[in-house]
Amino acid sequence: SNKGVVFYKLDIKSEAKKSFKTALEIEPENASASNNLGVVFSWYGEFDLAKKLFEHTIQENYDYVLGHANLAELFLNNGSIEKASKKMEEALDLVNDNIDDDISLAYVYCLDGRIKIEAQSKDKQAQTEDKQIQSKDISGKYSEAVKSFEKALSFNVENPGLILWSVYV
Repeated sequence: SNKGVVFYKLDIKSEAKKSFKTALEIEPENASASNNLGVVFSWYGEFDLAKKLFEHTIQENYDYVLGHANLAELFLNNGSIEKASKKMEEALDLVNDNIDDDISLAYVYCLDGRIKIEAQSKDKQAQTEDKQIQSKDISGKYSEAVKSFEKALSFNVENPGLILWSVYV
């Protein structure tokens, strides 16, 4: 699995995929390898397989925060904002006790901010389409998103993607 992470970081997707598959053949309950293979399948656009792997990750190790976060991102990228929000809440409930590296924390909080922005955008669109809909606390979601991006930056201040998201909000 460590070999797969090296290939993953070098953006050698085919080799990362092989390494994570091999790790899972040897140790099927390896949540990290399952999660990382799901990420690779997402790269390839194989979202059904990625979803199954993220679900397998969570089944094998419910406390594996990145499994929840990656499933939330998959839902977000496929337009299922409500599912993404729910899964992100589960990930955030687990963060304090189960993540100790700053890069992963930054990813989780940035993703939380992205989901909140998408939820806000969806609320605004619904309001525009139907004037009868009572406004949810849209400004509250926006301020929550800002807080999430601030947390993300506190863990990975040099990440240009986080800086751009923070400027965006």
